[in-house]
This record gives sequence, C-alpha cells and structure tokens, in this order.
Amino acid sequence: MITNGKIAMQMGKIEHLSLQSYFDHITISEAIGKKKSDPYIFHQGLLAMAVTPDKAWCIGDHPINDIKGAADVGLTTTWITGSHTWPIDQPEPDFTINYLDRLIHLISNL
Repeated sequence: MITNGKIAMQMGKIEHLSLQSYFDHITISEAIGKKKSDPYIFHQGLLAMAVTPDKAWCIGDHPINDIKGAADVGLTTTWITGSHTWPIDQPEPDFTINYLDRLIHLISNL
C-alpha cells in the first residue's frame, strides 16, 4: 500500500479498518518525504516489495495522485470511479472499476 498523509493518521485509519494484514508493506508519504504522484514514492514501494513495475498494479481513486503517478513509473493502473472526475487531458487508465470488489472479477478474467 502507498498512501499520502501523516504516519499516525494513516496508520490509525489502516488499523481501524483492519487493513494491515492485507499488505506486506505499507509506504506512507510522511515517512518517505514524497507524496503521490511523485515517482519516488512508487519506486520506494516497489523497492520495499522487491517487485519490478511490470509486475505491480496501482488501484486508486485519484486520477493524478494514484493513476498518473503509477503509470509514469510503469505500473498497471486501475481507477476506481466515483470520487473524482477523470481529467480530459490525461491518458486513460489500464482498467476502470466502480467498486473495489470488482477488482476480483477483473483479475480473475485476465
């Protein structure tokens, strides 16, 4: 997971939602000193997981911070619609879903 914000705030949210067990590594912008969409934070997440960009996906709701940032690094991108409008001047994501649970269906059909 890569998330923007303060460590205490983001970890509080992650723990409240019981998400930590779903991720092998969590990269928080305050700890890295860079925020999404900066390529550096995506590279740090990949480095922590010992994964190359072509083997990683970014699933996010923000067209610039999540999707453009990840695409610039070479990750496969999946945009979750509903929170933000897609900017007309941005290339389309690799995939688009409207609910996170659709991700399972998407991956199983690849």
